[in-house]
Amino acid sequence: MALKDYYKILGISPAASADEVKKAYRRLALRYHPDKNTGNHMAELHFREVKEAYDTLIDAAKREAYNYERFYHYRFLNERPMEHGITADWIARQMITLEETVHRQDFFRIHHDALLFQLQQLLSEYNLEVVQRSENPQANVNIVIHALACTRPLNLAYTRAVCALLQQVAGTDTLLLQRIKDTLKQKKQQQLINRSILPAAVLAVLLILWLIISVTR
Repeated sequence: MALKDYYKILGISPAASADEVKKAYRRLALRYHPDKNTGNHMAELHFREVKEAYDTLIDAAKREAYNYERFYHYRFLNERPMEHGITADWIARQMITLEETVHRQDFFRIHHDALLFQLQQLLSEYNLEVVQRSENPQANVNIVIHALACTRPLNLAYTRAVCALLQQVAGTDTLLLQRIKDTLKQKKQQQLINRSILPAAVLAVLLILWLIISVTR
């Protein structure tokens, strides 16, 4: 099982002080707290990770033990990544699970930052190295397909960030690269449609109001 990087979860340096840990936790807790994201499963999951990271890093003894484990964990992974359980298949399965979670959520209420964070965690620099070393092309296909499905609720900027990582997974596979390109094209078109809907709706409302006023005079 992959060791969670609590420093990345809180967005701080491993050299961060206790005050910096507290500030990072407060900032993220305000954003992802379940009370502010009722019914948003993604935000709830991310809040749990933030709380778990904070509880570990704010306690001096727990933090020291975690730092020790983290050091040897990454050292071990760099030497023998496949023996530690992180494989392209594992990443693909995690991506499928994430897609299933996203599919169950209300797209209009899903927390985009939390979803992007989860995708970036699965497509981290280390995980991308594992995928690129893999000799299992089907796993790469599954990662790309299910990651793209996860981007459906995301805006164009966030989708671009994910697609940039997925291009590394696709490598020289022209079909996967085309699929990534098509996803970005569709997202751009959707953004243009969304931008035109609001002005059209406002114009329609103004027209209705004008007609009502004209009739009642």
